[in-house]
Amino acid sequence: MSIHVGMLEALGVNMYTSVGQSLVEFIANGFDADAKKVEVEFPFEEIEKERKRIRDQAKEKSGFDHKQGVYDPLPPEVEIVISDDGHGMIVDEIETKFLVLSRNRRKEGAEGQKSESGNRTVMGRKGLGKLAGFGAAQEVEICTKRKGETYSTTVKMDFEEISSKEDVGKVVFEPEYKEGLDADEHGTTVKLRRLRCDSIKASESAVLNTLVRNFAHFGTDFDVFLGTQKVEAPEVDYEFVYVGDGPNSADGFGEIEINVEDEFTYPVRAWVGFRYHKEH
Repeated sequence: MSIHVGMLEALGVNMYTSVGQSLVEFIANGFDADAKKVEVEFPFEEIEKERKRIRDQAKEKSGFDHKQGVYDPLPPEVEIVISDDGHGMIVDEIETKFLVLSRNRRKEGAEGQKSESGNRTVMGRKGLGKLAGFGAAQEVEICTKRKGETYSTTVKMDFEEISSKEDVGKVVFEPEYKEGLDADEHGTTVKLRRLRCDSIKASESAVLNTLVRNFAHFGTDFDVFLGTQKVEAPEVDYEFVYVGDGPNSADGFGEIEINVEDEFTYPVRAWVGFRYHKEH
């Protein structure tokens, strides 16, 4: 069997229709890699300037329909960068884990549900997150380094180059190495380049709200920053907070275990806050 290149568009471009959704996937990768901190560099003003230029050019063309999206790429120097201080990867792990399109953690049992440290329940499940970048950009670059190693590995994935192949399973990426690095350094940096014009039209507040919804309640050992702004929930006075009848964690979440199809148990941490609502 072969994997037709059309699946790349279906699972990448069409599934991740907003830049916020794409960022969530890469930040989740950092969480699964036991990162303490993830930083997102997003040049909103520069992006908006280039988007306007490209849309103005499109309007000058005959037959332009303003209702249709414009997905011509922005210049490659305008990029979004997601950096984490997780454990990073060596080249074999990039090939056998990151580049695998569908890694079924269920078949790996309880061990596959945990991060490398064993301290976190991983967010990634279906192994499709690496395609998230193609929802916002035509080029995705991953640079990663393992602690204890003195080199980093960089892999560039180009949507147009991959699309030129009939079978995605036959696509080969040539890694680049940088030697002589500090053995104590570790982490992964993802760069999104040639950004798709109308896929990145979200405002700074919209992107921030997406990140808040997904990562604001992850506790004190995982921080996400959008530029210099920390992603955290706004202060809210709740009338009542329900954490369930089971044991509670140190940061106030209720903790339970859910049996998944009699194959393994999955830990869940949650609380429900009730706010006062005044009728007008």
